[in-house]
Amino acid sequence: MYLVAGAERNAAYAAENAAQASLLRHIIGNPFRSFPTMPHWPETVVQLAQSLYDGTDCAFALHDALLDAGLGEFADHFMNEAGHPKGCWLLDLLLQKE
Repeated sequence: MYLVAGAERNAAYAAENAAQASLLRHIIGNPFRSFPTMPHWPETVVQLAQSLYDGTDCAFALHDALLDAGLGEFADHFMNEAGHPKGCWLLDLLLQKE
């Protein structure tokens, strides 16, 4: 009986740690890898990033727009991560927020 309760507690703890790590990656990105900023982002990318920032679920469309612009590494972020909170490092980069 005690082993089951402990296992459930450990699973809940691991799930919470994973959720917090994911949120932290969204906020600060990878501190060991720098990404170049572009002086002018494609208009479609900026519009889709703003829509995603405002709460519209358009991550897949933004992924495709980034691929079309030749920014595959950025596109992968929107395909691999579910949900993008305000403060997501890449959304802030695309929208030139500080």
